[in-house]
Amino acid sequence: MSGDGDYVERVVSVNIVPLNDSPTIHLPPNDTLTLVANTRMELDSDLLSATDPDDAAPSLEFGVYPSDDDNGDGADDAGDCGYFELVTSGGVRAKITRFNQRDVQSGQ
Repeated sequence: MSGDGDYVERVVSVNIVPLNDSPTIHLPPNDTLTLVANTRMELDSDLLSATDPDDAAPSLEFGVYPSDDDNGDGADDAGDCGYFELVTSGGVRAKITRFNQRDVQSGQ
């Protein structure tokens, strides 16, 4: 307000910068990775990748969690579900529960 009681109009530019945008995960059709029992599949960026406007792609981390699917037989199927391992583990079945986009991009 000016000294004589009149209002003074001002135009102010405002730039809004988001603090944390959610990452986007890219999966095959139906958002499902399917693997037949007792087979192997190497993940690559065509099967699994993620982008995040706030973080570099190689640092994005994936978590691996057992399936909650119950086939109705009353048995605990957690031991029957598959697992992830790094190619560099030399086939010793070293189950991993976390890996990152760098691992996928480098074929590990």
